[in-house]
Amino acid sequence: MPDLKISEFTAQTAMTGTDVLPLATVTPANRKITWSNILVDLSSYFAALVSGAVPVNKGGTAQTTYTNGQLLIGNTTGNTLTKATLTAGSGITVTNGSGAITIAASSMLSYGFTTTMSANQSAAGEGFIKLAFNTVGANPGGGFNTSTNRYTIPVTGYYQISVSVFKNSGTTTQCASFVQTGTTVGSNIILTGVEIPSSSAAQASLCSGLFYLTAGTEVSAITYVATGTHTLNKDKMVFSAYFIGA
Repeated sequence: MPDLKISEFTAQTAMTGTDVLPLATVTPANRKITWSNILVDLSSYFAALVSGAVPVNKGGTAQTTYTNGQLLIGNTTGNTLTKATLTAGSGITVTNGSGAITIAASSMLSYGFTTTMSANQSAAGEGFIKLAFNTVGANPGGGFNTSTNRYTIPVTGYYQISVSVFKNSGTTTQCASFVQTGTTVGSNIILTGVEIPSSSAAQASLCSGLFYLTAGTEVSAITYVATGTHTLNKDKMVFSAYFIGA
Protein backbone atom coordinates (compact mmCIF):
# COMPACT_ATOMS: atom_id res chain seq x y z
CA MET A 1 0.00 0.00 0.00
CA PRO A 2 1.48 3.39 -0.88
CA ASP A 3 2.00 6.18 1.70
CA LEU A 4 -1.28 7.85 2.64
CA LYS A 5 -2.04 11.43 3.61
CA ILE A 6 -4.18 11.73 6.73
CA SER A 7 -6.43 14.03 4.74
CA GLU A 8 -7.15 11.15 2.43
CA PHE A 9 -8.87 9.16 5.17
CA THR A 10 -12.53 10.00 4.66
CA ALA A 11 -15.76 8.25 5.27
CA GLN A 12 -15.41 6.73 1.81
CA THR A 13 -11.87 5.39 2.36
CA ALA A 14 -11.91 1.63 2.42
CA MET A 15 -9.19 -0.24 4.31
CA THR A 16 -8.63 -3.94 4.78
CA GLY A 17 -6.79 -5.75 7.47
CA THR A 18 -3.69 -6.01 5.36
CA ASP A 19 -3.75 -2.24 4.76
CA VAL A 20 -3.14 -1.60 8.45
CA LEU A 21 0.00 -3.67 8.68
CA PRO A 22 2.33 -1.19 6.93
CA LEU A 23 1.12 1.57 9.24
CA ALA A 24 1.99 0.01 12.59
CA THR A 25 3.96 -2.81 14.16
CA VAL A 26 2.67 -4.20 17.46
CA THR A 27 5.12 -5.65 19.95
CA PRO A 28 3.00 -7.43 22.58
CA ALA A 29 5.91 -8.09 24.90
CA ASN A 30 6.41 -4.46 25.81
CA ARG A 31 2.98 -3.24 24.72
CA LYS A 32 4.57 -0.96 22.14
CA ILE A 33 3.11 0.24 18.86
CA THR A 34 5.56 1.56 16.30
CA TRP A 35 4.01 3.73 13.61
CA SER A 36 5.60 3.95 10.18
CA ASN A 37 4.79 4.79 6.57
CA ILE A 38 2.52 7.68 7.58
CA LEU A 39 2.75 10.97 5.67
CA VAL A 40 1.06 13.96 7.31
CA ASP A 41 0.58 16.91 4.97
CA LEU A 42 0.43 20.12 7.06
CA SER A 43 1.50 22.53 4.33
CA SER A 44 -1.90 24.16 4.03
CA TYR A 45 -2.09 24.62 7.81
CA PHE A 46 1.29 26.36 8.06
CA ALA A 47 0.62 28.45 4.97
CA ALA A 48 -2.47 29.86 6.65
CA LEU A 49 -0.57 30.38 9.90
CA VAL A 50 2.28 32.46 8.49
CA SER A 51 0.45 34.50 5.88
CA GLY A 52 0.36 38.22 6.76
CA ALA A 53 1.47 39.71 10.08
CA VAL A 54 1.13 37.57 13.18
CA PRO A 55 -0.88 39.58 15.74
CA VAL A 56 0.59 40.52 19.11
CA ASN A 57 -1.95 38.44 21.01
CA LYS A 58 -0.71 35.41 19.09
CA GLY A 59 2.91 36.02 20.00
CA GLY A 60 3.80 38.10 16.93
CA THR A 61 4.64 41.75 16.30
CA ALA A 62 1.76 42.70 13.96
CA GLN A 63 4.42 44.29 11.74
CA THR A 64 5.79 43.25 8.36
CA THR A 65 8.08 46.13 7.34
CA TYR A 66 10.71 48.24 9.11
CA THR A 67 13.05 51.13 8.36
CA ASN A 68 16.58 51.63 9.70
CA GLY A 69 16.66 52.27 13.43
CA GLN A 70 13.04 51.40 14.19
CA LEU A 71 12.28 49.65 17.47
CA LEU A 72 9.10 48.04 18.79
CA ILE A 73 7.75 49.92 21.82
CA GLY A 74 4.95 48.72 24.05
CA ASN A 75 1.74 50.69 23.60
CA THR A 76 -0.98 50.65 26.27
CA THR A 77 -3.58 51.64 23.69
CA GLY A 78 -4.68 48.34 22.23
CA ASN A 79 -2.02 46.45 24.20
CA THR A 80 0.09 46.32 21.07
CA LEU A 81 3.52 47.24 19.74
CA THR A 82 4.35 50.48 17.94
CA LYS A 83 7.30 51.18 15.65
CA ALA A 84 9.41 54.15 16.75
CA THR A 85 12.93 55.57 16.47
CA LEU A 86 15.09 57.10 19.20
CA THR A 87 15.00 60.89 19.56
CA ALA A 88 18.28 62.66 20.29
CA GLY A 89 18.34 65.09 23.20
CA SER A 90 20.58 68.11 23.56
CA GLY A 91 24.24 67.19 23.12
CA ILE A 92 23.36 63.71 21.80
CA THR A 93 23.41 62.33 18.27
CA VAL A 94 21.49 59.26 17.07
CA THR A 95 22.51 57.62 13.81
CA ASN A 96 20.24 54.93 12.38
CA GLY A 97 21.88 52.32 10.19
CA SER A 98 21.00 49.04 8.56
CA GLY A 99 20.44 46.83 11.58
CA ALA A 100 22.25 49.24 13.90
CA ILE A 101 21.73 52.34 16.04
CA THR A 102 24.70 54.50 17.08
CA ILE A 103 24.29 56.87 20.04
CA ALA A 104 27.03 59.38 20.81
CA ALA A 105 27.58 62.39 23.03
CA SER A 106 28.48 65.60 21.24
CA SER A 107 31.83 67.09 22.13
CA MET A 108 31.68 70.03 24.54
CA LEU A 109 33.39 72.02 21.81
CA SER A 110 30.60 71.34 19.38
CA TYR A 111 29.42 74.77 20.52
CA GLY A 112 31.53 77.61 21.82
CA PHE A 113 34.12 80.19 20.82
CA THR A 114 37.46 81.82 21.65
CA THR A 115 38.08 85.39 20.52
CA THR A 116 40.72 88.09 20.83
CA MET A 117 41.10 91.66 19.56
CA SER A 118 42.75 92.72 16.33
CA ALA A 119 43.82 96.08 17.79
CA ASN A 120 44.14 97.89 21.13
CA GLN A 121 40.91 99.52 22.28
CA SER A 122 40.62 102.94 23.87
CA ALA A 123 38.19 103.16 26.78
CA ALA A 124 37.27 106.69 27.74
CA GLY A 125 34.72 108.57 29.81
CA GLU A 126 32.49 107.08 32.46
CA GLY A 127 30.20 104.16 31.78
CA PHE A 128 29.98 100.75 30.14
CA ILE A 129 31.81 100.03 26.91
CA LYS A 130 31.43 96.96 24.71
CA LEU A 131 34.72 95.18 24.14
CA ALA A 132 35.66 94.81 20.47
CA PHE A 133 36.49 91.11 20.35
CA ASN A 134 36.60 90.55 16.60
CA THR A 135 39.21 87.87 15.91
CA VAL A 136 38.01 84.30 16.16
CA GLY A 137 40.41 81.59 17.28
CA ALA A 138 37.74 78.88 17.40
CA ASN A 139 34.04 79.12 16.65
CA PRO A 140 32.46 75.65 16.37
CA GLY A 141 28.85 76.07 15.38
CA GLY A 142 29.52 79.58 14.04
CA GLY A 143 27.70 81.36 16.86
CA PHE A 144 30.12 84.27 17.36
CA ASN A 145 29.54 87.36 15.21
CA THR A 146 32.73 89.40 14.74
CA SER A 147 30.73 92.39 13.46
CA THR A 148 28.58 92.74 16.57
CA ASN A 149 31.14 91.17 18.95
CA ARG A 150 28.37 88.98 20.35
CA TYR A 151 27.81 85.26 20.69
CA THR A 152 24.35 83.80 20.04
CA ILE A 153 23.62 80.75 22.19
CA PRO A 154 22.92 77.90 19.73
CA VAL A 155 21.28 75.37 22.08
CA THR A 156 19.78 75.71 25.54
CA GLY A 157 22.09 74.46 28.29
CA TYR A 158 25.03 75.21 30.55
CA TYR A 159 27.93 77.33 29.29
CA GLN A 160 31.27 78.19 30.86
CA ILE A 161 31.97 81.83 29.98
CA SER A 162 35.18 83.78 30.65
CA VAL A 163 36.58 87.21 29.80
CA SER A 164 39.81 88.97 30.71
CA VAL A 165 40.50 92.71 30.53
CA PHE A 166 44.02 94.14 30.61
CA LYS A 167 44.73 97.86 31.02
CA ASN A 168 48.06 99.25 29.87
CA SER A 169 50.06 101.46 32.22
CA GLY A 170 49.92 105.21 31.91
CA THR A 171 46.55 106.69 32.83
CA THR A 172 45.13 106.52 36.34
CA THR A 173 41.68 104.99 35.85
CA GLN A 174 39.36 102.31 37.20
CA CYS A 175 37.78 99.55 35.14
CA ALA A 176 36.41 96.03 35.42
CA SER A 177 35.31 93.11 33.24
CA PHE A 178 31.69 92.04 32.77
CA VAL A 179 29.58 89.64 30.73
CA GLN A 180 26.05 90.59 29.74
CA THR A 181 23.13 89.26 27.72
CA GLY A 182 21.08 91.25 25.24
CA THR A 183 22.08 94.10 22.94
CA THR A 184 21.90 97.12 25.25
CA VAL A 185 25.39 97.80 26.59
CA GLY A 186 25.42 97.77 30.39
CA SER A 187 22.11 95.94 30.89
CA ASN A 188 21.41 92.36 31.96
CA ILE A 189 24.87 91.84 33.46
CA ILE A 190 25.32 88.21 34.46
CA LEU A 191 28.99 88.15 35.44
CA THR A 192 31.24 90.68 37.16
CA GLY A 193 35.01 90.52 37.41
CA VAL A 194 37.42 92.01 39.93
CA GLU A 195 37.50 95.78 39.70
CA ILE A 196 40.83 97.25 38.71
CA PRO A 197 41.60 99.96 41.30
CA SER A 198 42.45 103.47 40.26
CA SER A 199 46.12 103.24 39.36
CA SER A 200 48.51 104.17 36.60
CA ALA A 201 50.04 100.68 36.65
CA ALA A 202 49.18 97.96 34.16
CA GLN A 203 46.41 95.82 35.63
CA ALA A 204 44.04 93.01 34.71
CA SER A 205 40.49 91.96 35.57
CA LEU A 206 39.21 88.43 34.98
CA CYS A 207 35.76 86.92 35.38
CA SER A 208 34.51 83.41 34.69
CA GLY A 209 31.31 81.57 35.51
CA LEU A 210 28.86 78.81 34.64
CA PHE A 211 25.47 79.84 33.27
CA TYR A 212 22.29 78.19 32.06
CA LEU A 213 21.27 80.06 28.91
CA THR A 214 18.45 79.55 26.44
CA ALA A 215 18.94 79.24 22.69
CA GLY A 216 18.95 82.61 20.91
CA THR A 217 20.35 84.59 23.86
CA GLU A 218 23.10 87.03 22.81
CA VAL A 219 26.16 87.29 25.04
CA SER A 220 28.91 89.93 24.93
CA ALA A 221 31.83 91.17 27.01
CA ILE A 222 31.91 94.72 28.33
CA THR A 223 34.01 96.90 30.61
CA TYR A 224 33.21 99.80 32.90
CA VAL A 225 35.34 102.92 33.03
CA ALA A 226 34.94 104.96 36.20
CA THR A 227 36.91 107.96 35.01
CA GLY A 228 39.61 109.04 32.58
CA THR A 229 40.88 107.22 29.53
CA HIS A 230 42.92 104.04 29.23
CA THR A 231 44.12 101.67 26.57
CA LEU A 232 43.14 98.02 26.58
CA ASN A 233 45.89 95.66 25.44
CA LYS A 234 44.72 93.41 22.58
CA ASP A 235 47.45 90.83 23.21
CA LYS A 236 46.32 90.11 26.77
CA MET A 237 42.54 89.94 26.45
CA VAL A 238 40.41 86.90 25.68
CA PHE A 239 36.66 86.28 25.55
CA SER A 240 35.56 82.63 25.40
CA ALA A 241 32.75 80.20 26.14
CA TYR A 242 32.01 76.52 25.65
CA PHE A 243 28.94 74.37 25.95
CA ILE A 244 28.98 71.86 28.83
CA GLY A 245 25.61 70.17 28.49
CA ALA A 246 21.88 70.49 28.73
